[in-house]
Amino acid sequence: MRPLATLLKPAAALLNSAAALLITAAAIVSLALPSGAAAQDETDSAGGGAGRARTREAVEGEKTGVYRGRRLTPSKENLPELRIALSDSIETGIKHNLNVEVQRYNPMIAGEAAEAAWGAYDPNFSLELGYLNAEVPTATILQGSDTMKTDGNIGFGGLIPLLGGTYQVGYTGIENAGDMPVSAIEPEYRSIVGLGVDVPLLKDLLHHEAWMTIETSALQHYSSLDSFRNDLIDVIFGIESAYWRVVATAEQLRVAWKSLDTAQALLDQTEIQYEVGVVSKVEVVQAEAGVADREFRLIVADADHGNAQDVLLDLVYGTRLRGDSRVNVVATDNPEDYVTYDIDPGASVQKAFVHRPDLAIARRTIQEDEVQLRFAKNQRLPGLNVQFDYGLQGLAGKPNSGCQFGCTPPTVGDTFGDAFRSMGDNPSYEVRGVFSIPIPNTAARRRVRLTRFELRQSSSQAKRLEQSIIVAVRRAARALEASQRGIVAAERARVASAEQLRAERIRLEHGESTPFDVLLKEETLVQAESQKIAALETYRTAIASLDREQGTTLESRKIQFDEVLSQQGPLR
Repeated sequence: MRPLATLLKPAAALLNSAAALLITAAAIVSLALPSGAAAQDETDSAGGGAGRARTREAVEGEKTGVYRGRRLTPSKENLPELRIALSDSIETGIKHNLNVEVQRYNPMIAGEAAEAAWGAYDPNFSLELGYLNAEVPTATILQGSDTMKTDGNIGFGGLIPLLGGTYQVGYTGIENAGDMPVSAIEPEYRSIVGLGVDVPLLKDLLHHEAWMTIETSALQHYSSLDSFRNDLIDVIFGIESAYWRVVATAEQLRVAWKSLDTAQALLDQTEIQYEVGVVSKVEVVQAEAGVADREFRLIVADADHGNAQDVLLDLVYGTRLRGDSRVNVVATDNPEDYVTYDIDPGASVQKAFVHRPDLAIARRTIQEDEVQLRFAKNQRLPGLNVQFDYGLQGLAGKPNSGCQFGCTPPTVGDTFGDAFRSMGDNPSYEVRGVFSIPIPNTAARRRVRLTRFELRQSSSQAKRLEQSIIVAVRRAARALEASQRGIVAAERARVASAEQLRAERIRLEHGESTPFDVLLKEETLVQAESQKIAALETYRTAIASLDREQGTTLESRKIQFDEVLSQQGPLR
């Protein structure tokens, strides 16, 4: 027969377990209702029904940064709250973002340069007036010693549009007076009208330097518009990424507060159990280490959240962000409101080939090189120009009383107007051909080779860009598809971790576990919640990234490019 003491040992152990269970239950009830207050109804949504209700201290600590008398994070209680949606962030950012403001001027500059290139065909107006009075000693009676001359000419000329060559039209009026012994009229009036044209037949025909500059500057203007569109897409992508980063860090901060609250509750429970002799001092130290670790994580999470807010404020408000700015940014869009997309990488690549601004720029670079090549080939030709000059001259004057030789005056008028009217009676014209070529024409021939190399290079760069776009679009599509699956997987992991934590708490209540084991399960839940937050952030960023790689960001956000281009953001 077994001794009575041996039979009573199981009963004593059972009584001890029951006592420990009652003490633990009492501790849990006291923690759930601090200072006799009603239990906090706010339950973590990510934790579902399995999560412990957050205490009033934790909720207030998240607002003020003070938890159980300890300042853990900067206080947000007195900060003005800025509640902003993603659409408002994008709209405001387009108006105030300094990158947008800087890049907006490039199309304007390129547009002015393109218009200025047409100035090569502007007629050049000229006006010249002169008076000469010269007294020259002479040794012959055939030359006068006193000469007075008044003359003036007016005209305009320039490049012939498109065709090439030059033109010049002018009028000249001259009055000659003085002691002119061999002139039958004095003063003498001459009126001259001239037209000159120099037209190329080979070199510079159609493909001259002015026209090349006009074509290339127009292409550069369109490229600058695409470049600004590309910069605008990058800014919008940056705002979206920063916005969802603020959302994610706010969620991480909330999880950190909840984790600290849980660890503190376990520490309180362990201290009670230690006081009644249920657990050892080692387990109290382990629980204290868990609280300290979560306080550190909370501080890091709060700093990350502040940094994320600054990035968003900088992108959205530009110079409004000051060194002493104090504001609490609250992103109002819910990351849980998501839809599942059907991904078609092939269709996305085709959209990118149509909408990508950088690909349009690469194609225009090819067009610029083609213009340069046509010009270089033309400059390789010999110069063959036809020059045509046509003129009219009129003469008038009064009989010269001092004439000594050939003094019969011609039958002309005696006023300057008569000289002008008589021009039609004296036409003259000249046609001339001019041929020239440098031998061996090294510069022009090498220029053709150089531009051919540049054209091949730009064509290869465009092809390389197309390949990189294919890879980038496929990667972005794959990332979006994976993020959609990742949200589902992260949610399953979070639910499973919450259930494991609930089961471990029950085991702790029955004395079958330790606070350290509960902290490990709680740590697993925190990691699962963090994965869910990261999965939602990745999903939102993946959507923006796919739009960016497709070049469809502006269309997806319903942003009118022309309106953005015409805006003038304030510089402060």
